[in-house]
Amino acid sequence: MKKLLCFMIWALFSLNTISASAAPIFDIIVEYKPAGELVNNGAGNTSSPTEEFTDRQKQLFGAAESFWESVLTGFQGIVNASYNLVAWLTPEDGSDGSLAFAGPRTFETTTSGFDRATSGIMQFDADDFGASALFPQSEQLFLDSAVHEIAHALGFGTQFSFNGLVDASGNNYIGAEALAAFNTTNGTSVTSILLENGGGHWNECWILGLSSSCTPEDGSPASGLFNDPELMTPFAVNYPATISAATIAAFRDLGYETVDPLTTIHLPIAANITADVPEPATGMLMLAGLLGLFASGRRRS
Repeated sequence: MKKLLCFMIWALFSLNTISASAAPIFDIIVEYKPAGELVNNGAGNTSSPTEEFTDRQKQLFGAAESFWESVLTGFQGIVNASYNLVAWLTPEDGSDGSLAFAGPRTFETTTSGFDRATSGIMQFDADDFGASALFPQSEQLFLDSAVHEIAHALGFGTQFSFNGLVDASGNNYIGAEALAAFNTTNGTSVTSILLENGGGHWNECWILGLSSSCTPEDGSPASGLFNDPELMTPFAVNYPATISAATIAAFRDLGYETVDPLTTIHLPIAANITADVPEPATGMLMLAGLLGLFASGRRRS
Protein backbone atom coordinates (compact mmCIF):
# COMPACT_ATOMS: atom_id res chain seq x y z
CA MET A 1 0.00 0.00 0.00
CA LYS A 2 1.30 3.41 -0.83
CA LYS A 3 1.70 5.87 1.98
CA LEU A 4 -1.41 7.90 2.67
CA LEU A 5 -0.74 11.36 1.29
CA CYS A 6 -0.71 13.80 4.19
CA PHE A 7 -0.50 17.52 3.89
CA MET A 8 2.19 18.63 6.30
CA ILE A 9 2.50 21.93 8.04
CA TRP A 10 5.59 23.60 6.55
CA ALA A 11 4.62 27.24 6.25
CA LEU A 12 3.01 30.09 8.14
CA PHE A 13 -0.76 29.77 8.19
CA SER A 14 -2.28 32.33 5.84
CA LEU A 15 -5.71 33.88 6.15
CA ASN A 16 -5.59 34.43 2.41
CA THR A 17 -5.76 30.76 1.42
CA ILE A 18 -9.00 31.39 -0.41
CA SER A 19 -9.31 34.23 -2.88
CA ALA A 20 -11.48 37.12 -1.72
CA SER A 21 -13.51 36.66 -4.90
CA ALA A 22 -14.36 33.02 -4.09
CA ALA A 23 -18.06 32.29 -3.62
CA PRO A 24 -20.12 31.21 -1.82
CA ILE A 25 -18.96 32.27 1.66
CA PHE A 26 -18.93 30.31 4.91
CA ASP A 27 -18.71 32.26 8.18
CA ILE A 28 -18.12 30.85 11.67
CA ILE A 29 -19.30 33.22 14.40
CA VAL A 30 -17.71 32.50 17.79
CA GLU A 31 -18.95 33.61 21.21
CA TYR A 32 -16.78 33.10 24.32
CA LYS A 33 -18.56 32.54 27.62
CA PRO A 34 -17.23 34.86 30.36
CA ALA A 35 -16.00 33.61 33.73
CA GLY A 36 -18.51 32.59 36.36
CA GLU A 37 -21.29 31.01 34.29
CA LEU A 38 -22.47 27.53 35.30
CA VAL A 39 -22.39 24.81 32.63
CA ASN A 40 -22.78 21.05 32.34
CA ASN A 41 -19.15 19.98 31.95
CA GLY A 42 -20.01 16.59 30.45
CA ALA A 43 -18.34 14.73 33.32
CA GLY A 44 -21.27 14.58 35.71
CA ASN A 45 -21.08 18.14 37.03
CA THR A 46 -24.09 20.19 35.96
CA SER A 47 -22.93 23.34 37.75
CA SER A 48 -19.31 23.69 36.73
CA PRO A 49 -18.18 27.36 36.69
CA THR A 50 -16.56 28.72 33.55
CA GLU A 51 -13.18 30.47 33.50
CA GLU A 52 -12.10 33.33 31.24
CA PHE A 53 -10.11 32.49 28.12
CA THR A 54 -6.89 34.47 27.93
CA ASP A 55 -6.36 36.90 25.06
CA ARG A 56 -3.75 34.51 23.69
CA GLN A 57 -6.18 31.60 23.75
CA LYS A 58 -8.76 33.69 21.90
CA GLN A 59 -6.06 34.56 19.39
CA LEU A 60 -5.29 30.88 18.82
CA PHE A 61 -8.98 30.02 18.67
CA GLY A 62 -9.41 32.74 16.06
CA ALA A 63 -6.70 31.07 13.96
CA ALA A 64 -8.58 27.76 14.16
CA GLU A 65 -11.79 29.51 13.12
CA SER A 66 -10.05 31.21 10.20
CA PHE A 67 -8.51 27.92 9.12
CA TRP A 68 -11.90 26.29 8.64
CA GLU A 69 -13.30 29.40 6.97
CA SER A 70 -10.48 29.10 4.44
CA VAL A 71 -11.02 25.39 3.79
CA LEU A 72 -14.84 25.33 3.83
CA THR A 73 -15.84 27.86 1.20
CA GLY A 74 -19.61 27.49 1.45
CA PHE A 75 -22.49 25.04 1.69
CA GLN A 76 -24.35 23.53 -1.23
CA GLY A 77 -27.58 25.38 -1.97
CA ILE A 78 -26.95 28.15 0.60
CA VAL A 79 -25.62 31.61 -0.18
CA ASN A 80 -23.38 33.08 2.54
CA ALA A 81 -23.86 30.18 4.97
CA SER A 82 -22.94 30.82 8.60
CA TYR A 83 -22.50 28.83 11.80
CA ASN A 84 -22.76 30.00 15.44
CA LEU A 85 -20.39 28.49 17.99
CA VAL A 86 -20.28 29.08 21.76
CA ALA A 87 -17.01 28.16 23.53
CA TRP A 88 -16.12 28.00 27.19
CA LEU A 89 -13.39 26.86 29.60
CA THR A 90 -14.28 24.85 32.72
CA PRO A 91 -12.77 22.06 34.87
CA GLU A 92 -13.67 18.66 33.51
CA ASP A 93 -11.72 15.50 34.36
CA GLY A 94 -8.35 16.50 35.81
CA SER A 95 -5.00 16.78 34.07
CA ASP A 96 -4.12 14.79 30.96
CA GLY A 97 -7.54 13.32 30.32
CA SER A 98 -9.97 14.76 27.84
CA LEU A 99 -8.69 18.07 26.47
CA ALA A 100 -11.94 19.28 24.91
CA PHE A 101 -15.24 18.25 23.37
CA ALA A 102 -17.67 19.80 20.92
CA GLY A 103 -20.83 19.10 19.00
CA PRO A 104 -23.65 20.68 17.00
CA ARG A 105 -26.83 21.87 18.71
CA THR A 106 -29.22 23.11 16.01
CA PHE A 107 -29.83 21.79 12.52
CA GLU A 108 -31.65 22.36 9.26
CA THR A 109 -32.49 20.25 6.22
CA THR A 110 -31.18 22.12 3.21
CA THR A 111 -32.75 22.37 -0.23
CA SER A 112 -29.81 20.31 -1.47
CA GLY A 113 -30.91 17.47 0.82
CA PHE A 114 -28.22 17.62 3.51
CA ASP A 115 -28.79 17.63 7.27
CA ARG A 116 -26.70 20.69 8.19
CA ALA A 117 -25.54 21.77 11.64
CA THR A 118 -26.21 25.49 12.14
CA SER A 119 -24.87 26.05 15.67
CA GLY A 120 -22.91 24.24 18.33
CA ILE A 121 -20.81 24.29 21.48
CA MET A 122 -17.20 23.63 22.47
CA GLN A 123 -15.68 23.06 25.89
CA PHE A 124 -12.00 23.20 26.83
CA ASP A 125 -10.85 21.52 30.04
CA ALA A 126 -9.58 24.15 32.48
CA ASP A 127 -7.66 21.34 34.23
CA ASP A 128 -5.44 21.31 31.13
CA PHE A 129 -5.69 24.86 29.79
CA GLY A 130 -6.89 27.01 32.71
CA ALA A 131 -4.92 29.45 34.82
CA SER A 132 -4.72 27.00 37.74
CA ALA A 133 -3.87 23.87 35.72
CA LEU A 134 -1.22 21.82 37.53
CA PHE A 135 0.35 20.67 34.26
CA PRO A 136 -0.74 23.21 31.62
CA GLN A 137 -0.75 21.89 28.07
CA SER A 138 1.09 23.62 25.24
CA GLU A 139 -0.24 26.35 22.99
CA GLN A 140 0.03 23.94 20.06
CA LEU A 141 -2.21 21.41 21.80
CA PHE A 142 -4.76 24.15 22.47
CA LEU A 143 -4.69 25.23 18.82
CA ASP A 144 -4.85 21.70 17.39
CA SER A 145 -7.66 20.84 19.79
CA ALA A 146 -9.59 23.92 18.65
CA VAL A 147 -9.17 22.96 14.98
CA HIS A 148 -10.17 19.36 15.75
CA GLU A 149 -13.22 20.26 17.85
CA ILE A 150 -14.53 22.88 15.43
CA ALA A 151 -14.61 20.10 12.85
CA HIS A 152 -16.84 18.02 15.14
CA ALA A 153 -19.08 21.02 15.87
CA LEU A 154 -19.49 21.56 12.12
CA GLY A 155 -20.54 17.95 11.59
CA PHE A 156 -17.44 15.79 11.12
CA GLY A 157 -18.42 12.53 12.80
CA THR A 158 -21.38 14.08 14.58
CA GLN A 159 -23.42 14.37 11.36
CA PHE A 160 -22.17 11.30 9.48
CA SER A 161 -25.12 9.04 10.31
CA PHE A 162 -27.72 11.75 9.65
CA ASN A 163 -26.35 12.15 6.13
CA GLY A 164 -26.09 8.44 5.30
CA LEU A 165 -22.28 8.37 5.43
CA VAL A 166 -21.84 5.26 7.61
CA ASP A 167 -22.96 1.65 7.20
CA ALA A 168 -25.54 -0.09 9.38
CA SER A 169 -22.95 -0.87 12.08
CA GLY A 170 -21.97 2.79 12.34
CA ASN A 171 -18.31 1.75 12.36
CA ASN A 172 -17.47 2.17 8.68
CA TYR A 173 -17.45 5.40 6.68
CA ILE A 174 -18.92 5.00 3.18
CA GLY A 175 -19.18 8.58 1.85
CA ALA A 176 -18.20 8.73 -1.82
CA GLU A 177 -16.03 11.87 -1.73
CA ALA A 178 -13.85 10.77 1.19
CA LEU A 179 -13.51 7.24 -0.20
CA ALA A 180 -12.39 8.62 -3.55
CA ALA A 181 -9.82 10.89 -1.88
CA PHE A 182 -8.58 8.07 0.37
CA ASN A 183 -8.19 5.68 -2.55
CA THR A 184 -6.47 8.28 -4.72
CA THR A 185 -3.89 9.16 -2.10
CA ASN A 186 -3.48 5.60 -0.81
CA GLY A 187 -3.42 3.76 -4.14
CA THR A 188 -6.23 1.48 -2.96
CA SER A 189 -9.83 0.60 -3.88
CA VAL A 190 -11.46 0.25 -0.45
CA THR A 191 -15.22 0.60 -0.09
CA SER A 192 -15.21 1.90 3.50
CA ILE A 193 -12.94 3.61 6.04
CA LEU A 194 -12.93 2.34 9.61
CA LEU A 195 -13.98 4.77 12.34
CA GLU A 196 -12.83 4.76 15.95
CA ASN A 197 -15.36 2.91 18.10
CA GLY A 198 -15.19 3.11 21.88
CA GLY A 199 -13.51 5.24 24.51
CA GLY A 200 -16.17 7.92 24.22
CA HIS A 201 -15.58 8.71 20.58
CA TRP A 202 -18.98 7.53 19.29
CA ASN A 203 -17.63 6.66 15.82
CA GLU A 204 -16.79 10.32 15.23
CA CYS A 205 -13.05 10.05 14.43
CA TRP A 206 -10.94 8.15 11.95
CA ILE A 207 -9.44 4.97 13.39
CA LEU A 208 -6.08 5.35 15.13
CA GLY A 209 -3.31 4.51 12.70
CA LEU A 210 -5.16 5.77 9.62
CA SER A 211 -2.17 7.93 8.72
CA SER A 212 0.60 6.70 11.03
CA SER A 213 2.97 6.78 8.07
CA CYS A 214 2.81 10.59 8.10
CA THR A 215 5.86 12.40 9.41
CA PRO A 216 5.33 15.13 12.03
CA GLU A 217 6.22 18.68 11.06
CA ASP A 218 9.34 18.58 13.21
CA GLY A 219 10.71 15.69 11.12
CA SER A 220 10.49 13.04 13.84
CA PRO A 221 8.81 9.74 12.95
CA ALA A 222 5.33 8.96 14.23
CA SER A 223 5.99 6.07 16.62
CA GLY A 224 2.90 4.06 17.46
CA LEU A 225 -0.81 4.57 16.98
CA PHE A 226 -1.18 7.13 19.76
CA ASN A 227 1.27 9.41 17.94
CA ASP A 228 -0.81 9.42 14.77
CA PRO A 229 -0.60 13.04 13.58
CA GLU A 230 -3.79 13.01 11.44
CA LEU A 231 -6.01 15.81 12.77
CA MET A 232 -9.23 13.79 13.02
CA THR A 233 -7.94 10.77 14.91
CA PRO A 234 -8.92 10.86 18.61
CA PHE A 235 -5.63 11.42 20.41
CA ALA A 236 -3.77 14.73 20.25
CA VAL A 237 -0.08 15.04 19.43
CA ASN A 238 2.18 17.72 20.89
CA TYR A 239 3.26 19.12 17.52
CA PRO A 240 1.21 20.60 14.66
CA ALA A 241 -1.28 18.05 13.36
CA THR A 242 -1.60 17.00 9.74
CA ILE A 243 -4.72 16.80 7.60
CA SER A 244 -5.48 14.12 5.02
CA ALA A 245 -7.37 14.46 1.77
CA ALA A 246 -10.03 12.13 3.21
CA THR A 247 -10.73 14.56 6.05
CA ILE A 248 -11.43 17.49 3.74
CA ALA A 249 -13.40 15.29 1.32
CA ALA A 250 -15.61 14.10 4.18
CA PHE A 251 -16.86 17.68 4.50
CA ARG A 252 -17.90 17.50 0.84
CA ASP A 253 -19.89 14.39 1.72
CA LEU A 254 -21.59 16.52 4.42
CA GLY A 255 -22.61 19.15 1.84
CA TYR A 256 -19.87 21.73 2.32
CA GLU A 257 -18.10 23.43 -0.54
CA THR A 258 -14.36 23.02 0.05
CA VAL A 259 -10.97 23.63 -1.44
CA ASP A 260 -9.64 20.77 -3.56
CA PRO A 261 -8.79 18.06 -1.00
CA LEU A 262 -5.78 17.01 -3.11
CA THR A 263 -4.24 20.47 -2.82
CA THR A 264 -1.73 21.11 -0.05
CA ILE A 265 -3.47 22.70 2.94
CA HIS A 266 -1.45 24.33 5.72
CA LEU A 267 -2.74 24.11 9.28
CA PRO A 268 -1.94 26.87 11.77
CA ILE A 269 1.26 26.72 13.82
CA ALA A 270 0.85 28.28 17.27
CA ALA A 271 4.25 29.96 17.30
CA ASN A 272 3.38 31.81 14.10
CA ILE A 273 0.00 33.17 15.24
CA THR A 274 0.36 36.90 15.86
CA ALA A 275 -2.93 38.29 14.51
CA ASP A 276 -5.15 40.56 16.59
CA VAL A 277 -7.50 38.95 19.10
CA PRO A 278 -10.89 38.47 17.39
CA GLU A 279 -13.89 40.32 18.76
CA PRO A 280 -16.42 37.99 20.43
CA ALA A 281 -19.81 37.49 18.84
CA THR A 282 -22.85 39.09 20.42
CA GLY A 283 -25.95 37.28 21.63
CA MET A 284 -26.40 33.98 23.40
CA LEU A 285 -27.46 30.53 22.19
CA MET A 286 -29.74 28.32 24.26
CA LEU A 287 -27.72 25.17 24.90
CA ALA A 288 -28.51 21.67 26.05
CA GLY A 289 -26.01 19.74 28.17
CA LEU A 290 -23.60 17.35 26.46
CA LEU A 291 -23.24 13.94 28.06
CA GLY A 292 -19.58 13.02 27.61
CA LEU A 293 -17.78 9.69 27.79
CA PHE A 294 -14.04 10.03 28.21
CA ALA A 295 -10.96 7.86 27.72
CA SER A 296 -7.64 8.03 29.50
CA GLY A 297 -4.71 9.86 27.97
CA ARG A 298 -4.56 13.27 26.30
CA ARG A 299 -7.57 13.11 24.07
CA ARG A 300 -9.86 15.22 22.02
CA SER A 301 -13.47 14.05 21.95
